[in-house]
Order: sequence, then structure tokens, then C-alpha cells
Amino acid sequence: MKNIEKHIDLLHNENVCQYLTLNNWQEIAKLFEGRVRQFISPDEEDAILIPLVKDFCDYYNVMSDSLKTIAEFENTTLHGLFNILLNPTSDIMKWRIADENTSLGAISFNTMFENIESIKNLLASSYKDIISPASFHKKVMVTDVQNQIATYKFGQTEIGSYILNLVSPLGYYQYRLFDPQEEELPINRRINLKMLSSISKIQQSVIDNSSLLDESVSAGNISVNFLNALTKIYEDNRDSDVSICAAWDTKIPTIIDDVVSEITLYPRCAEKVVQTAEKYTPKQEQNIPKTYYGKITNISGAAEIDNREKLIITIATIGDDNQKVSVKVELDNSEFGHIVTDAFENGANIRASGTYTTTARAIKLIDALIEKLD
Repeated sequence: MKNIEKHIDLLHNENVCQYLTLNNWQEIAKLFEGRVRQFISPDEEDAILIPLVKDFCDYYNVMSDSLKTIAEFENTTLHGLFNILLNPTSDIMKWRIADENTSLGAISFNTMFENIESIKNLLASSYKDIISPASFHKKVMVTDVQNQIATYKFGQTEIGSYILNLVSPLGYYQYRLFDPQEEELPINRRINLKMLSSISKIQQSVIDNSSLLDESVSAGNISVNFLNALTKIYEDNRDSDVSICAAWDTKIPTIIDDVVSEITLYPRCAEKVVQTAEKYTPKQEQNIPKTYYGKITNISGAAEIDNREKLIITIATIGDDNQKVSVKVELDNSEFGHIVTDAFENGANIRASGTYTTTARAIKLIDALIEKLD
């Protein structure tokens, strides 16, 4: 790990000692008049020293060796350990994306952007499912949801395919000695628990071909909005292995039985998830005139030019709930093909008007007209 001394300088070593105690390392001695504390691992196989002052000539070597031992025992990387130690009272959700392009620890800009947006929507839907349980939320990204999700931040990334460390600050927690309740946990902890639990229920239901998914949505425990956000992650990562591993802050209890702390996403579940989302999406008025403004992000049509009577373009725009959405627009190629090409190549805004239709996951305009605006 590069610049490990700079990372060590950021640590408060008393917090390192607290972390060890909370993770069942045992303090066995105080050395050099209390300026060094010695710990032994829970299995009593590893002993480490944590100097509390920098006066020792070998301070950085000792700290480096101790941190490497802790990381190895806790089955994490040095980067992962520093993320935990530098973000006290925080859960860390480790999103691992593995494919042939991420093997060296790099990821394409578009893949990163799409996944961050999808993760944001998944967290927002989880929060909404907690504070106002319903099968369907007409609007998710309302002000209080946006403000809550904005408290999350990304920590240092890790090599290991590609690992996004999503740091979830938990703030002040009022400890109770007896019978703590789930609703008393920090809201970000509840969001994280809800997200992992919902994914687990969804996938287990699909794999077992059980009614659990249908029952959960019908009862308002998991929303259509959550299903749509999860489906987007499935679709964006069909050629990747995606998993989530939670590093729970041990100073705050999880309380819930059978806590889900690690899960792998299975894109093969997408079809059933989509079907369930469509079943519980309220039927909207169809075949009405509607207009959208935005930029073209994708163009598709028949492979053979002679057969390319229609074009399907995708517009990035803002939906009725002030959330980013994609609208598919069907156009006559002979009439609008040159406008589409010009607007796409120059990144121009367009206005698209047509007959509005929608499903749980797609908004479409058919028999549409478009106009380049700038």
C-alpha cells in the first residue's frame, strides 16, 4: 500500500484500540509506562502492539505491521481497514464489481456512473419503504429522501476486481441497556439492513419459486420502486459478478435476527422481478399526448439501411417526481433521421412530442415528432 505513513498519521490510535476491543481482541499488557498497548487476537494466534505516541523510532514500522496483521485476521485489505478506522460510527457497504474489465482495479466511466445512480435509487427506495411502507411510491426523491441519501459518501476504492466502499455515517446513537428496538437504530443502519434484507428475500423467493416476493410487495414491505432499482442493477451488470458485503459498525447493535451481511446479486432473477413490478404498478392513463425535453443518449434501428423505416432514440430527461428518467421515442427515420444525427453528434437539447405509453420500467412515445432546440 502506497503512502501508508500518511494514512497512519490520520488515525487516532485510541480509536484503533477501541476497534480491537469491540472486535474481541484482548488487551494483555500496557508497556513503556502505558505508551504502548499489546493485544492478542480472538483465536490467540496473533499478538500486536499499538503505540499511542510517535516518539518511538520504529513507530511507523510497528503500526504498519500491526495494521497488516489486523487486516489479515479480519479478512479485509489495508484499504478496507483504513476505511473502517477513519470513518468511526459508520457502516461501510462494499459493492464489488468483477468482470474482465475490472480485474486490474479499473472500471469504465459509464459503468461507474450507471451503478452509482442505481445504488442511490436502491437506497432511496429502501428509505421510503421504511418511513412510508407501500407497494408503490408515486414519488421517491422527495426532499427529505434526497437529504438523507446525501449523508452517504464514497470511501477509498479497493482493488479486488473493483470495490466501491459506500460509507454510511450513523451519527450519535443513544445506547440502551435493555431491549433496544429497531426503530431506535440510526436511520442509515436501518436503510442498510432493509436494502440487504429486501434483496435477500427477493432472490430467495425467485430461486425457490415461492410466493414470498408477491406477498412482500402486496403487503407494502418491498415497493415496486425498489424492484425497479434492483432490476436496473441487474441489467447494467449482466456480464459482471456483483456482490455486497456489509462492514457493520460494531459499536451499534444490529438487533435483527438473521442479519444479512453479504449477498451476491443474481441477474437471472430479473425476469420474475420485472413481472412482479409490472403487476403492482398502478395503471396510468395511456395513449395520451405528452412532451419531454432532454438530450439523446442512444439511437437504434434496423441493421439494414433499406429496412430502417423507424428509429428508436433514448432521451435523458426529468420525470414527474423530479428524478432522472429515460424515455424511448419512436420516430420516422426518413423525416427525422437527420435531426436525430445532428442533435446526437452535437449534444443538443431536443423536444419530443408523441403518444405516451408506459410500463413499470419503461416510458415510451410513439408516433412522435422531435425538434432540435440548440
